[in-house]
This record gives sequence, structure tokens and C-alpha cells, in this order.
Amino acid sequence: MRRWLLFITALFALRGSAAYALLPGETLDLTFTAIDGKTIDLKDYRGKIVVLDYFSSADAVSNNEAAKKCTLAEMHSADVVFIGVAADKGVRRHKKLDDFIAEKKIGWPVTNEPAVIAALDVKTPSTETILDPDGHVVWQGLSYDLEPHLQQALKQTPPIVLPQKTIDAILAAAKQVKASAEAGDFASATQTLRDIPASARRVGVTLKAVTAADFAVEKTANLQLAKADAAANSGDYTTAILAYKQLIAGLPEGAAASAARTKLAALSADSKATKAFADLSRQERAASLLAAAQKSIDEKHNAAAVVQLRSLLKQYPTTPAAEKGKAMLASLGAAATQPTTQPKG
Repeated sequence: MRRWLLFITALFALRGSAAYALLPGETLDLTFTAIDGKTIDLKDYRGKIVVLDYFSSADAVSNNEAAKKCTLAEMHSADVVFIGVAADKGVRRHKKLDDFIAEKKIGWPVTNEPAVIAALDVKTPSTETILDPDGHVVWQGLSYDLEPHLQQALKQTPPIVLPQKTIDAILAAAKQVKASAEAGDFASATQTLRDIPASARRVGVTLKAVTAADFAVEKTANLQLAKADAAANSGDYTTAILAYKQLIAGLPEGAAASAARTKLAALSADSKATKAFADLSRQERAASLLAAAQKSIDEKHNAAAVVQLRSLLKQYPTTPAAEKGKAMLASLGAAATQPTTQPKG
């Protein structure tokens, strides 16, 4: 009897002194398949506390602690997500695992993928890993100590809750980003992304949408860069220059814009592209005059607008802006025949 007690004491001491490989602050970004065939992405649970429960159906402690974990999961169902990581492998053990899940009434996803077990880097069943709302490890230890550490995690790194109205607005903004990017309006896409609150990247449902929007912008930018390159290579310098400039203006900090700057600089040194640069420069100056005239009209300075429009037609008569300028001048009617004076101030 005494020898048996010494064995039990040694076993619990061994469990209690187990070394854990994951350190607080490490991030776990895992995607895996649960035994029911569903794909689990830990990023989908951002904003909540996640408990990764490493267990074995053959382990006595796993059996004894299962009921307590079910109670904790039910108690904190709004803020905490439990995910089981089973040590059970093979067909025979899988049957035991299914029986274990049914018997213990485990209602959360369970996986036994070796890659997940390797990522947790634990050797002892009944080991728990707690992740904070941002996916960082806050604690790893034995099931016996789970409850106080879970309570501590809830207190120190509380779940992130976004009102449904905010979630809806973020999802709509992410959709608009994708639409703007696909239309080639990178400036609008970038501005909309900047307007999305930082908290959107800390909650699963909105993180997924914003990440997809990021990807859409990057993908479309790379496509435009490729088209610009093809245009430059075929001698269509005007199209290439416009595309490069659009990327630079709309995505000043993006990798595609950086590449566009380099290629635009190289193109500007190519004598073959000189005429295209000169033509576009004229079009830009003409567009600037047109914009100034429109501003004068908006501010009720029609006489000044007439001066600007006449200057536009005289200097840049063959530009697209000149065609619009003619229509604007005609719409001003009598003002176009009045003495031209500049607005005061």
C-alpha cells in the first residue's frame, strides 16, 4: 500500500513539474480540420479567449476533468471558446475518442491532427493552453489549474465586444474597399481601409472581412502593375505611365507602388517615352485649369472662370479637358461676354 501511494505521489509530481514549450506572448495562428470534417481557423475566434485542451480518452485525468471543463465552457460560452486537441490516433483509438466525446458530452470542436499537437509542443495529456483575444499565449499548464488561470485571463485580457451596428459598418466598408480596388480606384480603397477602426482586426468576423479586403487591394494592384508592364513593353507608354501613376497615388506605401516608382523612373529615362510624358504633362496642366474654373464657378466667380476656361482652350485645345471646357464656357452664357475680372482676395 505504501509503495502504491509513493507511486501516485511521484506521478502527480511528474505531471506538476512538466515543462511547457509555449511562452506567454507567443502567437498561435493555426488552421486545421476537426474530426467532424469542419475547418477550424483560430483567427476566426479573435476577440474571444480560446482554451486549447490537449487530452487523451485513455488518460485518467482527462476523464476526471472533462465534466469541470464542460461546466466552464457553458459558464463562459459568450466569451470563451474551447477546442479539443486529442492525443488519440489510429482507427481503434478514433472509436474510443468518439465514445469519449459522446460520453463526456463535449460540445466543442475536436481535432487530432499531428500538426496541431506539434504546435502545442506538449507531452502530457490534460494540458491546457489559454490564448488571449489577440491569439497570444497567456498560460499553459495542467487541467487542475485551468479555472483560476481562465478567470485571470478573462480579467486581465477581457474579450473584445463590438456592437452589431459597428460590425455591420465594418463589413460594409470592407466590401466597399474590394469594389473600389477592383474598379482601379486605389485612393478610395486605401482611404476606406484607413477609416476602418483598429478593433476590426481584433475580432474574428471583422478580421476575416478586412483581411479579404487587404488581399483584394494587393491582388488588384499587382494585376494593374502587370498590365502597366505589358503596356510599356508593347510601346503603349501613355497607358503604362497612367497606370504607374495611379498606383503611386493610390497606394503610396504599397509594394506595387514601390515597384511602380522604380519602373516609372526607368521609363522617364527612355527616349521612346518622351512624347508620352510630354502629352500627359499637358493633359495634367489642362485638367488643373479645368478644376480651377469649376472651383470659380462653385464660388460664384463666373468672370474668373471665363478667364480660366479661355486660357485652357488657348493653351491646350486638343486635350480632353478642353472639350469639357468648351461646354462649361457655353453654359456660362452671358457671363462669357462680360468684362473679365479676378475675384477679390
